[in-house]
Amino acid sequence: MGLKEHEGSYYLPLYNSGDWIPDVELEYHTDWNWLMPVVEKIETFGFEFIISENRVKIKHNTDHSIEELFHAETIGSKLNTTYKAVVEFIKTIKIETESNELIAEFMDMEDHQEMGKYVTPNYHNSWDWLMPVVSECRVQSNSEDSYWEAIYYSLDVCDIDVTYHAVVEFIKEFNK
Repeated sequence: MGLKEHEGSYYLPLYNSGDWIPDVELEYHTDWNWLMPVVEKIETFGFEFIISENRVKIKHNTDHSIEELFHAETIGSKLNTTYKAVVEFIKTIKIETESNELIAEFMDMEDHQEMGKYVTPNYHNSWDWLMPVVSECRVQSNSEDSYWEAIYYSLDVCDIDVTYHAVVEFIKEFNK
């Protein structure tokens, strides 16, 4: 999905059709009829929106939940709050996807196959996925590697988010 430029204006593809609409006509931020299909699409991936007057929390149906992605202090309507949460959620998922792909390449698991089936990498929310990466980072580190030290200390905190981000930073530095 992307923008297409024509005569100085930008257009977006209309979902499941060959038509393009001007980006100025998008109304996700002003109309529930536009926004709810996006919310429903996100929910098909096992996420749940908990919408209150000034707060939106998005949780996954597993034990691991995405923390509150957006908190609005009397920002306005539930629509506006939900719209901003959806935007932040999409940004978060994009970053996690890119980071998981970076880790998969580091681990030589680029095709994401397990027992003949495609699997979605879950380095960001599964210790079972993340710990082999931590071990490989240790093997690849040198004795004075500050990025390895960040991973080591993150394990002491026992916080998967902290460890995950330390691993991603290690791999980015390793790839330089």
